[in-house]
This record gives sequence, C-alpha cells and structure tokens, in this order.
Amino acid sequence: MEREIVATVKKIVILTIFLIAAGFGVILLLSRRFISPITQLAATMEKTGGDYLDVKVDVKGHDELAILGERFNRMIERIKQANEELKRTHEKLVQSEKLASIGILAAGVAHEINNPLGGLFNCLHMLRQNIDNHEFRQRYLDFIKEGLEKIENIVNRLLYMARKDEHKTAVINVRDSVENVYSFVDYKAKEGRVSFVNEIENSLSIIIDPHDFQQVVLNLFINAIQSMEDGGSLKVRGYREDSKIKVEFSDTGSGIAHENLGRIFDPFFTTKPPGEGQGLGLWLTYEIIRSYDGKISVESEAGKGSTFTLTFPTGDPV
Repeated sequence: MEREIVATVKKIVILTIFLIAAGFGVILLLSRRFISPITQLAATMEKTGGDYLDVKVDVKGHDELAILGERFNRMIERIKQANEELKRTHEKLVQSEKLASIGILAAGVAHEINNPLGGLFNCLHMLRQNIDNHEFRQRYLDFIKEGLEKIENIVNRLLYMARKDEHKTAVINVRDSVENVYSFVDYKAKEGRVSFVNEIENSLSIIIDPHDFQQVVLNLFINAIQSMEDGGSLKVRGYREDSKIKVEFSDTGSGIAHENLGRIFDPFFTTKPPGEGQGLGLWLTYEIIRSYDGKISVESEAGKGSTFTLTFPTGDPV
C-alpha cells in the first residue's frame, strides 16, 4: 500500500515538474511571439516625441501586432510629412511678412533717392549749357559723383536689410541701428505728422543678427506709425537695467483694447481692416526676440497709446 502511495506521489511530482517546464516553455514562446514585440513597440513609442521622429518598428510576420507596427510606422511618416509642410509654410509666412516690410522700405528708398536724383538732373542741365567751361564742368561733375554716391549708399542699405543670410550674430550699436531703420520710414512718419525722439544710450549694444534686429525695429515702427492716424509722437528709449538691456518703443496712437492684449502676438491676429495687414508682424517680432532668449512685452490703453519693451540678456553670442 505504501509503495503504491509513494509511486503515485512520484508520478504526481514528475507530472508537476513536466507541467511547470511546459508552462515555462509556453511563457517563453508567448514572450517571443507576443510580449517581445509589444515591448519593442512600447519602447519605440516612448522614443517618439517633440522633433524626434526618426524611429521605426521592426515589423515581422503578418499577425495583428505586425499590422499594428506597420500602422504606427505609417503614422510616423505622415507626422514627419506634416511637420515638413508646416516648416515650409512657416518659412513662406515669415518671408511674405518680410517682403511686405521691404515694400515699405522700397517706398522710403524712392523718397530718399528723389532729392539727390533731382540734384543730378539739375547738374546735367547746367553741364549741357556750360559744357566748354572746364572749371564749371569739373565742379558739376563732382556734384554728380557726390549725388551718385548718396544714391548708391541708400540702395546698399536697402539691399543689406533685404538680404536673406544665414543666422549670424554680431555686436551692434542699438542707437545707430534704430536710426538707420527710421531713415527708411521717416517719410511715412512725416506724412502722418508723427514726430520721432531717440533716447537710446549712445554706447548701448547687444549681440544679435543685425538683419533680425532691423526687422524687429521696422515692424514696431510700422505698427506705431499706423496706429497714429491723426499724428502723434514716437519715442524710443534704450538703457541697461541690472543684467538686462531694454529697448522701449512708445507711441501716442490708438492703443490696444484690454481684451486683445493677450492675443497681440498670436499669428494672424489683427484689428486692422481687411487688406491692411496679415497679422504676422508682431508674431514675427515675438519669434525673433524669443530666438535670442529675449522677451517682448506690451503695455497699452485704448485711445492713449502703447509701449512695447524688448528685453535682451547680456552675455555671449547665441
């Protein structure tokens, strides 16, 4: 009887060991067949985020997990394509806003060129009447040369601002740069009876791409002048405050309604009539300033004017 019991126990133990071994085998098989691919898919998904989309699931077989992996890969490809399209659209929008600014600059150039050009025509007229007088001829040829140099300088300044170079930072004098940009919109300010005051410290400098800073200043000038339909005053202050450099653009224009202040830097937001702006100028300004670890803020009251403040860190080039 005892032998039979012992024999039965041995059989149960052997069967149990066999079942345990078989169970481990099944678990191992399932792990290789299902769990491992799921783990791989989960790990791949975890890697995906932000701008990092260079991931791909290694698809094997034709089961449900393989189909899921293929769909994930296709989704990643579509996201990459959408991101690339968004970047291209962003670049086009930025360029279109810059081109609109260049149009205003070109009008300023035409206005500036008119004066020396009129002088050139007058010199040519006088030369034609006194062509045989050597001294007279030399004097007016010098006038013509001086006028051509003025025109060349104006055109070169426009080309410099319009040029689309790589992102290159440099130490720039804030006052000089602001004065240079204002020379292109001076005619527009005078037409609108807008006076200009420059209170930027003479030695104030920042590290930035000169073209980027000029684009920012131009956007703020245009915005301010357009807000003063009945004339007014535009004042720019630049100063150091602790470890920061601040540049303030203050106008006495129409101001911004309180409910719009939180949206003023949003793309396509504008309170101007249709056809007078895409609502990208202040957004582009915000994006440029942010790319240099700077900040732009606005204080405004409807009917009383606005002050836009640029804040730059002082430190190494970005």
